[in-house]
Amino acid sequence: MYKIKEFSEVTDTPVTTLRYYDNAGLFKPASIDYFSGYRYYDEDQVETIKKINKLKDLGLSLDEIKEYLETGDEGIIVQKLYKFSAKTESLKGYLKKVDSDEYEVLEGTYEDLVINNGGLHIDNPRAIDVKDGISKYYYIVKNGKVIDDYTVVEDEDNWITIINRHNFTNEELMKKVAEKMKKDGYEYVTEICPVEMDDVIKSIKKQFKTESEIVTQAGYKFEKIKMYL
Repeated sequence: MYKIKEFSEVTDTPVTTLRYYDNAGLFKPASIDYFSGYRYYDEDQVETIKKINKLKDLGLSLDEIKEYLETGDEGIIVQKLYKFSAKTESLKGYLKKVDSDEYEVLEGTYEDLVINNGGLHIDNPRAIDVKDGISKYYYIVKNGKVIDDYTVVEDEDNWITIINRHNFTNEELMKKVAEKMKKDGYEYVTEICPVEMDDVIKSIKKQFKTESEIVTQAGYKFEKIKMYL
């Protein structure tokens, strides 16, 4: 049997993801030690988690994966692939029609994240969180092109992760982001920025009412900034 860390290494699945799957009822350990709470996994579970990871890469939701594992209905996969193909063509058509020099912020899906990033970063924590429904995904369009994207983790801090932090200095763009966030029910979002990025920090504080504090991670100083929308 494997402890959770060993199983994570063997299957290339983050420990946090295994715990999340357990809590979601998708993939449970073979046993849990009554006294220590340690999770243990059997050898025959290796192939199951690999199958789950492959289905995630196809863009299936946890509910769809669970249904497929329970029923073996391949129609679930076929339907998802069809929707993915249709979504890709729809997005391409939309971007061809858009010819505006104004920024537009759109909420997307994991499939959109894959399309917009050309398959890059699909297995990093940001993408995994979107796939698992932990984060919401948004992308920013101008003149028919996706110029940036970001995620918001839905917790008490509403962590926002914009790929290009220097876009925080673009007041026109950030106004559109703030409008979209407010429309979606957010009162605030939180960014953590290296203290060296003084121009970004000053710009954020100029545009928004903020609360901030200095935090240290791995020996580096960051400013945690809560932005009220």
